[in-house]
Amino acid sequence: MRSSKFRDLKIETPVHFEIVDQDSNGNRVAHLEASAPLPASVPITMTFATTRREEAADMVAAGARFPRTDRRTLRRLSGTETAWCR
Repeated sequence: MRSSKFRDLKIETPVHFEIVDQDSNGNRVAHLEASAPLPASVPITMTFATTRREEAADMVAAGARFPRTDRRTLRRLSGTETAWCR
């Protein structure tokens, strides 16, 4: 399931480019080509519209599957336990 959709992609650059589909993950990448001698920098402007959908988990339900852990155990496991909190 994708959480972002992109549309109306426009790329402005003086060098040759192509958009390449990565079928394995559904992403697309811009592949730029320039000939030697290469300039110190290549200007590129990319504009697009995007729609982002938030995917959130029910943390209360997720936490119900795990036993409660007291603060002392959490400090010990995280390495932040000091003499005053023992």
